[in-house]
Amino acid sequence: MTWLSRLLPQSPSLQRVANRNNRTRQAQRRRRMSTLETLEGRTLLSNVVTSIFAGTLAPLPALPAGAHGLEITTDTHNDTFTVTENANGTVTLLGNSKTQINSLPIGTPFTTSTSLPISAIYFNIAAGTSVNTNSITLTGHGTVQNVLFYEPGYSATLPAPALYLNVTGVTNTSGTLTVDDGTPGTYVGGILGGTTSTPTTLTPATVSSSQFKALSITQVGCCQAEVALNNDTVPGTVSVTEGTANNDLVTATGDDFGATTISQYVGLNPNGQNGANDLVSVDDSRVQILSLAVTQNGSGDNQKILIGAVGSDVEIALTGFITASQPNTVSYGGSQGSNDLIQIISITTVGTSNNPHLVPDSITTLQGNGNDTTTVDNAQVYGNISVTQGTGNDIVNIAADTVGFTSLPLYGNLTVSQGSGTDSVIMNSNGLEGAGPNTFYGYVSITQGGGGSDVAVVEEATVSGYVYVSQGSGGGDSATVDNDTVGGNIFVLQLNGGGDIVHIAAVTAGTSTTVGPVITDLYGLLYISQGNGGGDLVVVDSNGSEGTGPNSFNNVVIEQGNGGGPLNLASCSAAPGYDDVVVFEEATVTSDLFIVQNATFTPLVTSADLTTAVVTISAPAPTGDPSLEGTGAGNDLVEIGGNYEGVNYPGITPVVPAQVIVGGQTYVFQGGANNEVDLGGAMDPSGIDFQTYNLDIWTGNGGGGFVTAQNTVVTVGSFYGYDWVINGGADGNTYLDLGGNSIAGVPSTLPYGPGYSG
Repeated sequence: MTWLSRLLPQSPSLQRVANRNNRTRQAQRRRRMSTLETLEGRTLLSNVVTSIFAGTLAPLPALPAGAHGLEITTDTHNDTFTVTENANGTVTLLGNSKTQINSLPIGTPFTTSTSLPISAIYFNIAAGTSVNTNSITLTGHGTVQNVLFYEPGYSATLPAPALYLNVTGVTNTSGTLTVDDGTPGTYVGGILGGTTSTPTTLTPATVSSSQFKALSITQVGCCQAEVALNNDTVPGTVSVTEGTANNDLVTATGDDFGATTISQYVGLNPNGQNGANDLVSVDDSRVQILSLAVTQNGSGDNQKILIGAVGSDVEIALTGFITASQPNTVSYGGSQGSNDLIQIISITTVGTSNNPHLVPDSITTLQGNGNDTTTVDNAQVYGNISVTQGTGNDIVNIAADTVGFTSLPLYGNLTVSQGSGTDSVIMNSNGLEGAGPNTFYGYVSITQGGGGSDVAVVEEATVSGYVYVSQGSGGGDSATVDNDTVGGNIFVLQLNGGGDIVHIAAVTAGTSTTVGPVITDLYGLLYISQGNGGGDLVVVDSNGSEGTGPNSFNNVVIEQGNGGGPLNLASCSAAPGYDDVVVFEEATVTSDLFIVQNATFTPLVTSADLTTAVVTISAPAPTGDPSLEGTGAGNDLVEIGGNYEGVNYPGITPVVPAQVIVGGQTYVFQGGANNEVDLGGAMDPSGIDFQTYNLDIWTGNGGGGFVTAQNTVVTVGSFYGYDWVINGGADGNTYLDLGGNSIAGVPSTLPYGPGYSG
């Protein structure tokens, strides 16, 4: 028998004791035990093992006949080593100061020696615990084609170890790089470039300055992950998938990729996280990305997708696309994310085609419920832009974009759809990375829900097709169309709700041709409809927010509802004392101008859907039929060719001087009582503030109507053949001539009907 005491160093202070004193024995045991603990405190080394294989080794593709592959297997300790692909077909492994390779002494490299060069590398990451860390660097250029890093999924009680990966300067142009960190939906995977808790510094899994035929990186599970792709060339598919942790990150900078898919918050969710603060950034494509699809599936707050938002252009192939999706799907805890951000900036298209039926590149974004923001600016694509947001106080910014091309008008469209909430859509020239006008070779369509106080701005744009803005019934909505050239029609629809505002300024819509005495309109209809609700306002003037200038339309229809009903006490904030207000201050209308307030009918616009060129407008003759009048009390105001009452659109100075020229019929119908119409008064230097071929005004059956005219010219008279151009029912109607008026070429007071006195 060998006594333990003979294996331990003897202390020179210990002396043999004749008696059997227990305290002395216990003290000796304590001293010997402390010496034993020192022996056991040595750090254990890790060991990485290699083996050569041929044929197939799942899940690698089958090797060519006679080819060799290299399997590299880590152990359950912290492994840190570098793998170098050599030009002669060998592969060299070198560990750090605590990692051995094939049990060789620390610091001794291992180089393969086979009859054939290595054509595949399989990294088999051994099971361990989540506190274990494997740091692997792959570099060099040799005969290797396919590379696989495989870290199988584990149960929630045994998550995979951390994998810090650095692939740099590798040129495997005929092979694939695959990093498989578990199977989404089946396992709870480990960590890729992250730790179980948020560290002070986080080392991402990096692939840089490398070339592969295809690339796939998959991380699933509970823990934070980072992936960085920098200056890589991958002509085939690129796929990056991260698990269900918060603060996940994917960056791609200066890459030349094929079809690229990036997904976050994928797989099982053992720790109850929701993907909050996930970030994807794709920037500065050196050549092009064939297509790019980014999805953040979590329901957490502050998710970000940034494409081209940091550096220079991201170039998309002619037949590619960009999609960015943050659906905010309700997941753990039933919460719904908010304050998500999508920025798609400085996008250019590369490539040409002789195929007239191609489907060109487009940009599509989606955000679910929450207070989210989407920006698309300084983008040039030949397809369409589509932005969709759910319920919430959402924001869309569109600036300095060029979309579509002339040969196929099916493309070049902007479509924005927002749910209920206080939403805004702002189109202007002020891009985040440069300023410039917008060009859409198709149409612009904006639809907002009924949350109230929505804002839609379409300015500084050339639109070959139509412009369509629809806002819900929440009230307090604002729609602005200014400094635009529109080839088609303009539709602004606001449903029931008080305090809605429409501002049209410095807009040219449609064209017209003249052959002899015949004028033919080509599109150019301005159609504004405001539903029931008090205090609605329409302003048509020259004061655009990005410049000034007169408006030009072929036809105009403006209709406002009943003003909130007979008991409505609201008044327009821009014109105190009135209910619904129309201020039509400066425009040239080739054909007809129709303004209708508080009526049971809608002016009939024939052959004027969103895309039809020819427009014909008709309305019932203002005969005083009470069935034509709405249920509102009246108290409405119309200003044409001036601003007699000084109505002030918020933040805009009334126009002086100005002109309204109508080549055809001007028709004003107001239901109820105490309505007012003011003609002229802008004091244009020409001496004509308002000119129209025909004029018919009806101020309601309720009486109390008031009409003023100044510098107003009526070329013929009533369209319906009446002896008057101004009339109203009941008593107390008044016409005020302010001078400078004429009718049928004769300077005189404009004629009024029996319901009026002057």
